[in-house]
Amino acid sequence: MYKIQLLSCIALTLALVANGAPTSSSTGNT
Repeated sequence: MYKIQLLSCIALTLALVANGAPTSSSTGNT
């Protein structure tokens, strides 16, 4: 079941982007 690991990676990436987007370049996304 490698899909679980893939989903975990995507989730982590999304979290990092969500936390870094507003501070790096606030495009309007919360």
